[in-house]
Amino acid sequence: MTLRFIGEPPRPEFEQKVITYLTRRELTHGGWSIVPDEDKFDLSESVKAYIALRQMGLARNSSFLTRARDRILRHGGAERMNILLKLYSAMTRIISWQAIPPVSLEALLIPAWAPLSSYSVGSYVRLGFMIMMVSRSVDLAEKSPVVTDFDEIFINKDHVLEDSLIGRFQNPYLHAVFRRVIPLFEVVDKLVPRAVREWTINRVVKELDDMTNPVGGLFGTGTTTEILLIMYHKLGLRDSLKAREAREALRLREIEGMEEATSTLFESSVWDTAFIVRTLMESHKIDNASMVGIERGLDWLVTQQVVSLRGHWGGKRPLLRPGGWAFQLGNPHFPDLDDTSSTVISMIRYQNHFPDITKYTIPISRGVEWILGMQSVNGGWGAFEADNIHYYLENLPFVAEYPAVLLDAPTVDITGRCLVALAHASRNPSIAADFPSLQAAIENGVKFILARQRPDGSWWGRWGMNHLYGTHLALWGLAEVGAKYHAGAAVQRAIEWLKSVQNEDGGWGESVTSYEINVDKFVHGNSSASQTALVLLGLLDVGEEDSPVVQRGLRYLLRKQKQENGYWDESVMTGVGIPNIMYIKYFGYPKYFPLTAIAKYNQIHEAKMVGGRRRTTRKLG
Repeated sequence: MTLRFIGEPPRPEFEQKVITYLTRRELTHGGWSIVPDEDKFDLSESVKAYIALRQMGLARNSSFLTRARDRILRHGGAERMNILLKLYSAMTRIISWQAIPPVSLEALLIPAWAPLSSYSVGSYVRLGFMIMMVSRSVDLAEKSPVVTDFDEIFINKDHVLEDSLIGRFQNPYLHAVFRRVIPLFEVVDKLVPRAVREWTINRVVKELDDMTNPVGGLFGTGTTTEILLIMYHKLGLRDSLKAREAREALRLREIEGMEEATSTLFESSVWDTAFIVRTLMESHKIDNASMVGIERGLDWLVTQQVVSLRGHWGGKRPLLRPGGWAFQLGNPHFPDLDDTSSTVISMIRYQNHFPDITKYTIPISRGVEWILGMQSVNGGWGAFEADNIHYYLENLPFVAEYPAVLLDAPTVDITGRCLVALAHASRNPSIAADFPSLQAAIENGVKFILARQRPDGSWWGRWGMNHLYGTHLALWGLAEVGAKYHAGAAVQRAIEWLKSVQNEDGGWGESVTSYEINVDKFVHGNSSASQTALVLLGLLDVGEEDSPVVQRGLRYLLRKQKQENGYWDESVMTGVGIPNIMYIKYFGYPKYFPLTAIAKYNQIHEAKMVGGRRRTTRKLG
């Protein structure tokens, strides 16, 4: 869709493979799902696939598009698409900008220290606002027309902006206030002098240019890079250096096979390397050969640490030294706490195993310093930002169906992993001596997690599928920070909950349905290797290795391991980009998580055999 809009010539052979991919993924009764393993219609995914297939030459009256169109209309028409697709559709002139709440471009100039600014939302949302508002300004100035090519999938195109729906998580009073205030933004926007608008556009484009490169594009993701290309096209900058770099980043994400072609959202080499190093440490008695492999991974991670660039996160932490790791290559402006804590954990564990190796001490210290500095005032950690806790913004009308879409608020899953990293640091005297605030940060993080346990004993997970992921990381964090939490009531409730949701086959699985606002509770899914492994890791962390539930889970993994390569297969998406909008399939998860769980069990079993008595608590690293 993006390449068509910016005027790139068709690629018939490649596009035919894309058509093959999309038509193979069609649901039984027409349309497409947001995840490949569930036969559940998703309107927004179906609208995207319909438009893309039309643009690639499929006839409007073809059986595929007829079935999809009928199902889209039965579900309320394309006007019911999610907010991100509405923004994209306005940028590509499929719908009018009148369907998008107006915000003046100059709002981006409000400094980060102000009570309300563009830094009050998640960094990925701010980037979207920057691109969207520049594009909107250009289209309105040029009076660009709305195309009518796809009107057949709309019931009433004039009602795309639906602001009357109130989500379960929203305050009706604040929702009503926002509904009355938002129209005033358009009045303010029209008062901005043309010279001021042009100056603002240049400043915003310069900031976006600085964050764009040919490896990661913008934000290291395909989605953000695509809308950036659309903005460059509207500004007449399609052939500029930065536009060419963004296009190259998209090209790197194309996956073309013999019969099908698709594209990845991003690559995850930093994330995967940190986990694989940990897996190798759990799975091997570290001899010289494995030591070389592990060190090569850790040495590469050292080269990826962001130590000189104060990125987007610096808006709220202008005095904090950089020291984090980004999720993927080519994204130094947006390091995150998940990757940083995972890398710190692996490095500390390795140095603890080999005390004479000190080359990772400085990277570890810089990482711990950054983690501590990015703790939010409520004790938790978010992914990319600190203090992104303007929860009243979640009452905006256009996000009624999408909790967690606007904010990068602190979450239990990331807080749990950060606690593990800080607990490892606190047990290493040479590192802990430099950070007197370590224990206070740990205590505040523990309070954050305990306060968010759900009535059934689980924890909600933001960045992995869902309660299984959140509960695993909460247990790991609590187990690592001290014995008083290891055997506490919260941990016991979580253990009982995990046991209660085990599937009949011995594995665990959770459906994406659990994120829907009208559900908001655990929903069983088919067992998967990675989710089973994460639950087992959580239970092993808190001393449940002899539980029959754990034994059944291990037997499930052993049954599902493929004999030809030693790996596990799974079709489910267990990663989360934005709940109810974007889910992620990590191809490494069914490889390294099951291996880590089995290896960890073996380590515990061997230690008990040597010790000759039951272990009550266990220290990692």
